[in-house]
Amino acid sequence: MTDRLPPRPPSREEVDGRFGDLIAGRISREEASAWASQWVTAATPGIEDEAVWDAVSDLYRADGASTDRPYLFDRVDFEAWLATFRDKIKSSL
Repeated sequence: MTDRLPPRPPSREEVDGRFGDLIAGRISREEASAWASQWVTAATPGIEDEAVWDAVSDLYRADGASTDRPYLFDRVDFEAWLATFRDKIKSSL
């Protein structure tokens, strides 16, 4: 954890867009993780929306290494994370 303050919390739309960019290959796993790390590694993340926090935490893990392949997670996982995020949003409305 660091003492730096993160930027304003991302909106639900921004998080959905990051998932879309990751799934479509417009951003790399490392870029998705770096973006999410702004909040995950902050001493005070400032994210009060549980759906957003869970999704940002998932994006932070997108570049996780595995012992038997280059990455622990793949596109199927990213699509499942996005579906879960969207389900949480629907259930909160």
